[in-house]
Amino acid sequence: MALNWLKYWRNTLVDAARVKIEVTKTIHRTNCIINFNDGTVNGNTPQQLIDQEERRHNQSKNITNRNSPNWQIINEVPVLISPFYLSPQQNNYNNQKSIIYPFWIKAILNRAGSLSVDEDTFPYIPRDYLAPLVNQNINYTFSSVETVDEIVSLFNGNNWNLYWSFITKCFFELTQIEINNYQVKYYKVVHQNTIVVNNNISGVSVHIIKLYNFLIKNNSTPPLLNTITNENELQLSDPIKVKEFPENSVQHLGQMGNKFALSFSQRQSLYHYLKQSDDEVLAINGPPGTGKTTLLQSVVANEVVQSAIDGNEPRLILVASNNNQAVTNIIDSFASIENQNNLLTKRWLPDVNSFVMYLPGSTRQVNNDIHYFRFGDQGSFPDQVQNQQYLLNAKQLYIQNFNEVSKTNLNSVQKIVDTLRDRIIHNRDNLEEGIKLWKKYKTLYELFFQLGVEPDNFLIGSNLDLEKLSLYENQLKRLESNFSDYLEKESFWIRLFSCLKFVKDKRATKFKQIFRNCPISYKSINFYSIPSIHNFFDDRFSTFNEIKTVNDNWIKWKKIYHLKGNPPLSDSELKNCENNNIPYFYDEFETTLKYKLFYLAVHYWEGRWIIETERAIVQGALNNNGRNNAIQKWQRFAMLTPCFVSTFYMVPKFLTYSVFIGNDNNGQQIWETLPLLSSLDLLIVDEAGQVAPEVSVATFALAKKALVVGDISQIEPVWNVPYQVDHANLEKFNLINNINDSERIEKIGGKGFLSSSGNIMKLAQKSSKYKFPNNTERGMFLKEHRRCYNEIIEYCNQLAYNGLLEPKRGNPTNPLYRPMQFIHVQGDSQIENSSRKNINEARAIVNWIIDNKEKIKSYYQQLENTQAEKDNRNPKDVMLSNI
Repeated sequence: MALNWLKYWRNTLVDAARVKIEVTKTIHRTNCIINFNDGTVNGNTPQQLIDQEERRHNQSKNITNRNSPNWQIINEVPVLISPFYLSPQQNNYNNQKSIIYPFWIKAILNRAGSLSVDEDTFPYIPRDYLAPLVNQNINYTFSSVETVDEIVSLFNGNNWNLYWSFITKCFFELTQIEINNYQVKYYKVVHQNTIVVNNNISGVSVHIIKLYNFLIKNNSTPPLLNTITNENELQLSDPIKVKEFPENSVQHLGQMGNKFALSFSQRQSLYHYLKQSDDEVLAINGPPGTGKTTLLQSVVANEVVQSAIDGNEPRLILVASNNNQAVTNIIDSFASIENQNNLLTKRWLPDVNSFVMYLPGSTRQVNNDIHYFRFGDQGSFPDQVQNQQYLLNAKQLYIQNFNEVSKTNLNSVQKIVDTLRDRIIHNRDNLEEGIKLWKKYKTLYELFFQLGVEPDNFLIGSNLDLEKLSLYENQLKRLESNFSDYLEKESFWIRLFSCLKFVKDKRATKFKQIFRNCPISYKSINFYSIPSIHNFFDDRFSTFNEIKTVNDNWIKWKKIYHLKGNPPLSDSELKNCENNNIPYFYDEFETTLKYKLFYLAVHYWEGRWIIETERAIVQGALNNNGRNNAIQKWQRFAMLTPCFVSTFYMVPKFLTYSVFIGNDNNGQQIWETLPLLSSLDLLIVDEAGQVAPEVSVATFALAKKALVVGDISQIEPVWNVPYQVDHANLEKFNLINNINDSERIEKIGGKGFLSSSGNIMKLAQKSSKYKFPNNTERGMFLKEHRRCYNEIIEYCNQLAYNGLLEPKRGNPTNPLYRPMQFIHVQGDSQIENSSRKNINEARAIVNWIIDNKEKIKSYYQQLENTQAEKDNRNPKDVMLSNI
């Protein structure tokens, strides 16, 4: 069944990728003079196209002045070239009026007018012109989907002349007509060249499709891929409870920032991730403002520390999402972590300033301050640092920084690496020892019961009242002294005749009278037996000593790490701490020791990177791309940037290796590129509610386990196939009995499988074995919302989240207006270009601002005056721009 799903998603992706090129809506030139044999474009066309694309690209970043230092110069662009078009004749039987461009050649065009081979070498054919036709308004057929799938192949090489031969061969196989002789009934074929700048996203699915092709051809479904495609839901398990937190906290060893600790639900989600095995998928439902990014940073930080303790290789972690904006948000969030301003929390290597490395497409413009990797790009981050000169400088700075922080004088990178790892392991061992002491400390309740008192009389929360304990112990000591005094003064005749019953009774009564002031329970005493009374005192003083020893050990351990609080014992105690901003055990550790452990591990891996990169250069293995070398390359990258980020469209291109398959007729070596299946230790999917299944599922074949974070109540994916076509594809690949199988369609649709309604978040929820009370969805749930004022988020809380969110920001003090208001405006929205506008709404907003302008200025001027007085400066005038 899994392979049928792969075939279905692959087919959907292919259909969606072949969109019609709207020439007039792109940067284009018609009637261009092109020599296809040598790959040259004559005239001013190259300069004009690239200039126009350069302006568009900079304007999209709000850069309008070409003289600006931020202006990005473009010297080449990806293009699509149509060598002909079809013009409908007057007797066209279907009244087709628009010009048709059915066949496009992909290329890279530079300012000199030279064409080079694009990385995606198969011709681009819009789906509208392939049978079976899906657009009822078009009756022209260029070829068929089946034919394309049968002949689809990619050209390997950079020789344009050979590439043009490949294109003409593809054209003939698709149409059985030579490209220069192509004719169609009811249409006039005009052999005129049209060039379009290829800045659309229609062709980006090629790498995902190639991965699907490999999996299908090899009948391969790696374990994690099998998990996400399995239709059966797992048996539900209970989520970790507060009382289980201490044992789980030992596995949480790294924290990336120290300003804020994790919230309860973030911590609970992290602990569940730490229990996750390979081949498992964990869904985390993250409504807006609940700290999804902070959680992801904690996951990455923890893997950095744990892998340093293991001492083998770093974890390979990839965060993937649907589009470059989502990826950019991840990069920005990792870059905005607030740290202590000391040398330990700075990077110890030159020009390394991020924990993230971006894996962009070949034509994607990347800001200079972002670490990125791109094959063959000399400006990419690995190419900047993988050389002897950089290593020499890096080694000197690394040793200098370690010695300055540690106040030592080591001169060996290997010794520094070993020292750092020893420190990390020492702190981990201390943490484990602390949890053992805490387990022992929790036995105080049992010890107090053994003592014969109520524990709540001595424990304030979970803190021992030593003063009260000493008071009781001293009272018991006085009682023992009184008892001893009585025995010493007891009449000789009573001791002599103590075997007689009336004497025994009299003596026992006296003993009871002595014990009436005993501060603890003495029901266990046999007052007819003096040894029983002695045993009572011995046992109770022993218990007093054990209580004090257990408490002293716990207190001494806490002092080592300057801890004030204890782990909360219940939900109510934990909520009381969080609601009243009382720091407690987990908070304190996350912002101190676990934060420090992360940076110790960061520097451990920096040292390991120096050692491993030097070795790779000496062995000449730096650019080798066999499977083992490819994985080692990514592991070296991960030593400096432990988190890779990319879109699902680009991931399969990067995670590949090469296999030698022989020589061609000219004696040239032929290499095949294959996917690195199950190479990632962790795949993290961000904004998963926006990701369609066909785009994301194949990438699960490249990972061992997955953490899927998103929210199905926010923006939906852009589904590229109508449900009629989608259902037809389901039937084609035997996933439904027939197109009217509504019960089956509804079942698999509810689990996120469908390309016309599903998303990867639903698939992950189906694959998760946890579910919270009152939540309709499986998976963990982040519930503490800190972004919006309570009044604003409460609307969303009731509308979409069943009241599960816990607003934490509060409400504004003395606001100018209420945080949320509703004003009814009569009007309809209109589509302009690719966006919507509502003129009446815009006018209403402008009028409201005009009407309230003076009130707003007065309010903020007052705030400015107050702040200026505090700052001992002159206040500035608050101005609103003219409307």
